[in-house]
Amino acid sequence: EPGPCMFTIPAGITEGEQVDCGWLVVPEEHANPSGPTIKLGVAIIRSTSLNVRPDPLVMAQGGPGGSTIDYYTQVLFYSRLLKNRDIILFDQRGTLYSEPNLICPESLEKSIELLNVDLETEEVEAASREAALACRERLVGEGVNLSAYNSLENAADVNALRQALGYEQVNLYGVSYGTLLALHTMRDYPEALRSVILDAVVP
Repeated sequence: EPGPCMFTIPAGITEGEQVDCGWLVVPEEHANPSGPTIKLGVAIIRSTSLNVRPDPLVMAQGGPGGSTIDYYTQVLFYSRLLKNRDIILFDQRGTLYSEPNLICPESLEKSIELLNVDLETEEVEAASREAALACRERLVGEGVNLSAYNSLENAADVNALRQALGYEQVNLYGVSYGTLLALHTMRDYPEALRSVILDAVVP
């Protein structure tokens, strides 16, 4: 689904020309295609070449939980990687520009609350668990199926992104946790991949 870009576009870059944005709508569980759907933020940074190659570079961020769009839109608009390929950024399920996102303000608020408090390690861990459980209870109460937020579903999303954009194959770059995602994609959807770059491999 086309849509406005969800991030601040750098000066000199024109939305609709050098970058297009929108949403990839996928099943919450790919094994249940008629069930609930979720939306993943997508940004396509266009190559400046007159002869753009047919296989774009797709970026997979680490974490898990890092926002591909939030990070790479700060560094890739003027990259040499755009010389002859488009670059596709998508926020993995549960991350910043996906709907729903699984960000836990409860944990951040607890960290700020305890910032200047002298606690034993066990007390810090207990407070952290309490905040995480509060976040989990909130998300489940909002109807989020937490079991659907895993690497296998993420890999299926990579293939769904390729299909939705009409590419025969893509080049997949994964960093940190993104390497684990890339390995799952290699195993489950080898036909979708022309090449894979594993940067800081997760064993």
